[in-house]
Amino acid sequence: MHREGGPRQSRVGQRPRSVPITGLRPVTVAVQDDFFIFEPQANLLLNLAKHHRVSVGVGYRVIGGAYEMNHQLEGISGTVSLHIWGN
Repeated sequence: MHREGGPRQSRVGQRPRSVPITGLRPVTVAVQDDFFIFEPQANLLLNLAKHHRVSVGVGYRVIGGAYEMNHQLEGISGTVSLHIWGN
């Protein structure tokens, strides 16, 4: 048994009691994070055959307003695509 002022002993095999916490209610927090991306790019389209083309491009991505991630996201970008079509 528990005596006043003494340590409380836990009993083996007994589940801990859940104590309801009163006075808490859900709170809605609105978060807004504005940023912009500007990525100009130049593309070159090459005809390989009658129904095949390849496109290559190079550009530079500029990020503004992303604060801590600007240096990780901005920089040189490139694309390569193959265009195939029929009659």
